[in-house]
Amino acid sequence: MATSKDAFADEGKSYSYTVTLYAGNGTIIEPDGQTKTSESYGSYGYGEYCTIPWQTLNIQPDDDKYYVKGIRLAGHDELAESGNIEVTQDLQYVVAYGMKKDQVAYTINYVDANGAQIADSETFYGNIGDKPVIAYRYIEGYQPTNAYNLTGRLKGNADNVFTFKYQAVQGSSAGTTNDGASAGTTGGQATPGDENAATGENAAGDEATGDEAADEAGTQEGAANGAEPAELLDIDDDSNPLASAQSAVQETFSNPLNYLPWVLGVLVVIALISVIALMVAKKRAGKDAS
Repeated sequence: MATSKDAFADEGKSYSYTVTLYAGNGTIIEPDGQTKTSESYGSYGYGEYCTIPWQTLNIQPDDDKYYVKGIRLAGHDELAESGNIEVTQDLQYVVAYGMKKDQVAYTINYVDANGAQIADSETFYGNIGDKPVIAYRYIEGYQPTNAYNLTGRLKGNADNVFTFKYQAVQGSSAGTTNDGASAGTTGGQATPGDENAATGENAAGDEATGDEAADEAGTQEGAANGAEPAELLDIDDDSNPLASAQSAVQETFSNPLNYLPWVLGVLVVIALISVIALMVAKKRAGKDAS
């Protein structure tokens, strides 16, 4: 029996929808130097997915005290938690800004099943304590295997590395990256960055500039060719084996207290060697005296 939702979905197939990102208290600068206040993506059918690759956009805040922290759905305060947006209507997103504080860099890696790099790493900035949500990057011929989105708390004395794992899609020529379809959701931009987001909405908009069909194709490939990747993977979650290995390594090298047992062990060995050497020396001295 068809439900009202099914009927609405069928009706919606005859419409196309647009997803628009507004720069708010900032400006989007095009590669040719032109500026604009928004970026539009479309058109999408009902139930299709859009990825807003805001990290690939050159977004400049009006005040250099701020940085681009992420994006949020217009009318909402919380940052978006996924780069894969299901489109069921026209959507408006707004760039969220944070005040720069203790800035740290974080790196995004893209590797295959053997750990070999398949796309250039990217470095962005955020404040210590920020928890960016980073969407996977569409890479032609590959599909993500661990997650569509990664997140984790930025630390001051750590490498802050987020690694997406991919596998080659059978029957495809893997290895070509589509920079135009690089995806990003909530995290710091390549401009160093806080907490209370100083956000703004700008009603001005540009016309649609093209869709993100390539991103959707990459997402759907993952579901069709094997186990579905996690929608959101927290690298700080020790209960998740895919996440805990990376966070454990970072914790070991970032916390000096983790070296304490090794240091104490070395000191004990040195002390024992010294005592034995002293006893041997005394014994030899006694023999010489006799």
